[in-house]
Amino acid sequence: MQPPNQRISAKNLQISRLGLVMAALAALSIGLAIYMLDRQPLTVHRLGEGLMPGGSVNGVFGPLGSNLPSFLHVYAFTLLSVAVAAQTHRQVVVIGMAWLLIDGIFEFAQIDRVARFLVAETPAWFSNGPGFGSIADYFLKGVFDPADVLFIAAGSFAAYSTVVAAHWGLTRTRGDRSIRHHPCAGLL
Repeated sequence: MQPPNQRISAKNLQISRLGLVMAALAALSIGLAIYMLDRQPLTVHRLGEGLMPGGSVNGVFGPLGSNLPSFLHVYAFTLLSVAVAAQTHRQVVVIGMAWLLIDGIFEFAQIDRVARFLVAETPAWFSNGPGFGSIADYFLKGVFDPADVLFIAAGSFAAYSTVVAAHWGLTRTRGDRSIRHHPCAGLL
């Protein structure tokens, strides 16, 4: 094991960051597959009806298909953000908490009363801007699901665990399976 304050080699850091990006892209690919195979074409904004044969009741992904995108979104974007921006353990935690908060806010914003309030109280300069129609539709047409909140929290925890595992696998020696210091110490 490395001493807690020692940084890992540039090569190992590059491998770790590449692994995080690859895991994030895999998660986003699964999420895209869920939307393309399991969702009704009219419920998926901007993907287009011609691309999506899905929409069956059970879907390819079964019951997980309704909540798994919440997990995958926070997981993937946390990993991508960490891979691109994090230099310290504190930054890993802040990035993870930020994506947990962002995804959580967007989920809670789908509660009817909250959605109507947010859309009604949005300043005109913002509501006329590019993309706001999509956000307003997301709030107004989305359905709040408490299970999504749990999946968001699980995705955030899984992303943090992935960062720890990516670092731990690069810093421990073969014979040493103990964790003598926080697994992220020295990584970032």
